[in-house]
Amino acid sequence: MKRNDSLFLLLSMLVLTSCATQQARPVLDDLKTLQEQAHQAYLNAEYELAVERYLAVQDYLDKDPFIWFRLGNAYSYLKQPDKAVAAYRKAVFFDPSMSKAWHNMGIMQLRQSANTWTQMLVHTQESDPLYEKAERYSRDTLDVLNKQ
Repeated sequence: MKRNDSLFLLLSMLVLTSCATQQARPVLDDLKTLQEQAHQAYLNAEYELAVERYLAVQDYLDKDPFIWFRLGNAYSYLKQPDKAVAAYRKAVFFDPSMSKAWHNMGIMQLRQSANTWTQMLVHTQESDPLYEKAERYSRDTLDVLNKQ
C-alpha cells in the first residue's frame, strides 16, 4: 500500500511540474514581448506607453536597475519629476554603480530645487528676510543647470 501511495505522489508531482513548466513559458514569452514593446515605445518617444509597459515588466523584474532607469527617463520626459526621482532611486538601489541613474536623478533634483526657489520668489514679499537667499539660491541653481 505504501508503494502505491509513493507512486501516486511521484506521478502527481510530475504532472504538476509539467503543468507549471508549460505555464511558465507563455509568461516568459509575454515578458520578453513586453520588454520589447517598452523599449520600442521609449525609442519612439511614446513615453506614456513606455511607462505602462515598463511597469508591467517591473512586476516580474522588480530588481532590474535598467528597467527602473528607463522608467525614470520616461517619467522625466513626461514632466513627472517625483516619479522620475523615485525610479532613479530604485535603479541605484539595485545597482549603486549606475552613474547614469545618479546623474539623471541629480539633474531632476536640481530642477526641482530651482522650481522651489522660483516659486518661493513668486509667493513671498521682497521684504521677507529669506527673499534674498531664495533669489541667490535660485540664480545659483539655474546657473548650474544652464551649464549642462
